Amino acid sequence: MNSSIAREQADWMQTLESQCKINTLNYLGIRDLIRYKRTEGLAAKFLAFIKIQGWTDLGVFSPSVSKRRIVHFESFTDWINSEYSEGGLAIAPTQLIILLANAYEYEKSVDACVEVIRLLPSSTLHAAKEQIDDLSTGYACIHGDHWSRLEQAVEETINHPTLSLETKIIGSNVIKPKSGSTQKVLERIQRILVDKSQLESRGLSVTALQEAYTLLIRGMATPTQALRIAGLVSRSKKTSKSVYFVKDSIESAKRVIETIGKEKAAEMARIILSDTDSAEQDFTPPNPE
Repeated sequence: MNSSIAREQADWMQTLESQCKINTLNYLGIRDLIRYKRTEGLAAKFLAFIKIQGWTDLGVFSPSVSKRRIVHFESFTDWINSEYSEGGLAIAPTQLIILLANAYEYEKSVDACVEVIRLLPSSTLHAAKEQIDDLSTGYACIHGDHWSRLEQAVEETINHPTLSLETKIIGSNVIKPKSGSTQKVLERIQRILVDKSQLESRGLSVTALQEAYTLLIRGMATPTQALRIAGLVSRSKKTSKSVYFVKDSIESAKRVIETIGKEKAAEMARIILSDTDSAEQDFTPPNPE
């Protein structure tokens, strides 16, 4: 950012109401730490931001005057999933928890992770549970039993929804997730998973949908990739002949056939089998000595 834009931003910040200005300054500090993967002081800053629910009233600056605005995110999850240009953090829930854990500010890191967990919807926690449990167990072994609080927080929030801190604000100025955003794709997949009629009528695989959801929660797939993995993008909308494989072998086979046809799929299967047989024949066990 050049000096004239920086001065313009500073002047614009002075026009914000007191609490909005505080929230925005704190957000910018957190955003830059996350953007540049710097963890010093992150947990303490994040805890303070959660306490004031800063995402409900933020100023978003742009060099273009017409794009400067005050935003009010509907929920914590919407905020962290949104792009920097929208006032968000552009980070998946489990990525955020891992980053806060790596900040390692003793109790503050644990507290920040626990607060984030309690702000997430139960559907997100179900998909992230295995990864968070592994993190909790590993850190408890290395850094102390207080890290087991993460695993406990997941269990409590899933099994006792009243302990969840997740809230949604309402109003005409509330920022709602865009149709192709991480949050909207997660909600779409979740709706389909609980609606058996959609699963059957559209011939969708539960395994593929669950895998897409989990990968998106972990930040290992973009929203578009998740839709393709889930089988929710029709062939006419595909920009290439890419095939997204999933753990369900039958579903993966169907996708190959749909993309390249039965004959080529059969040829591919023969090549795979012949290569496998060849590899087994060529394999020489290592000499135990």
